[in-house]
Amino acid sequence: MLGTSTLLLSSEGGEYSFGPSSADRFFERYSWLDGTPELYADGDDLKTRLVKYSEHAVSNHR
Repeated sequence: MLGTSTLLLSSEGGEYSFGPSSADRFFERYSWLDGTPELYADGDDLKTRLVKYSEHAVSNHR
């Protein structure tokens, strides 16, 4: 639903901005997954990457 949303008001970072504007900057990018590229194959979708990361995190948690 965020993809079809229009941002009307934001207080991000303590600063106010008023729309209407695109809500694209609020999409979750999961950029923290990029810190372990060795876990993923080319073409892995987000769900697969999350599962692989979870398995890696659980197996390395001591």
